[in-house]
Amino acid sequence: MPENATLGVLEPGAAESAAIGAWRSLAGNRAHVAGVETLKETSKTAVYRMLGVSPGGASVIAKRRRNDAIDYERHIYENVLSVLPVSAPRYFGWCRAGDGKSWIFLEDSGGAELDYQSPAHMTAATKWLAAMHVTASGRVDALRLADRGPFHYLRHLASAAETLGRHMANPALTADDVRVLTDVLRLLGHLGDNWKTVEAFCATLPATFTHGDFVQKNVHVREGSRGIVILPFDWETSGGGVSAPDLPRVDVDLYWSIVRDAWPVSRADASRMVSLGTMFRLLAAISWEAPSFRASWVKRASMKMALYRDRLAAAMETWAP
Repeated sequence: MPENATLGVLEPGAAESAAIGAWRSLAGNRAHVAGVETLKETSKTAVYRMLGVSPGGASVIAKRRRNDAIDYERHIYENVLSVLPVSAPRYFGWCRAGDGKSWIFLEDSGGAELDYQSPAHMTAATKWLAAMHVTASGRVDALRLADRGPFHYLRHLASAAETLGRHMANPALTADDVRVLTDVLRLLGHLGDNWKTVEAFCATLPATFTHGDFVQKNVHVREGSRGIVILPFDWETSGGGVSAPDLPRVDVDLYWSIVRDAWPVSRADASRMVSLGTMFRLLAAISWEAPSFRASWVKRASMKMALYRDRLAAAMETWAP
């Protein structure tokens, strides 16, 4: 359960009642709801767990976001995951909220988060990703996916550099903060200057469907008599591109042993894909964090940016041919 989840069964307030009303508009006016837990509430996203509502009395996750975000996520469940041979949370449907936002309803996957320290979890996750990537390759255009190729991450790079440069004069920055941002801008500049090598490498790899944010918080694991079932969710960052963004935590030897039968990828290429995926993910993280440096308190953002700096430098070193 997320750290900001509200524990226990709640009497529904206005927001929770809206979730129940949306579910009943989809499942029927008399659909039973035993209780509601608030998992997340921000200006952009609200997520609730509705207890005892799906067939068999299980829980349903109700998520409310902008229309365009929900429209894309439901497209992934309805038209992409439905035709790929991989596991995913059950999709129950969606409806408009009437205020520029919509609801989507999914199975409460339960279980536990993906454990990076568990060999069994990582083996299952690696096999899951390899199966999705291989079976989706060659079908990107037909699946109508958002672009998640190198140009997408170049936009993240450009946005991060522009935003960080604009906030360098923030009087809240200490000398250490300025050094961190200067280091990050130097790395971004070097990577941008050599982006043609990134594009050239990506051009040698097959395009496929990627999750884009395949991390612990977005992947649940269910263990049972049939083994380990991988259940990823939150597909907002998914799209069509090289598989690299999904690979930073995989068992690279296992992944390569599966995909090499379908793709002309060497073991060295597979290692470079992992480094490239780390770089791509860090560019996204840096661009998302960059606006935080306009605030009057930047300590937390600076600590995160220092971590991103160190990881990006390491990834760029291992990526180099």
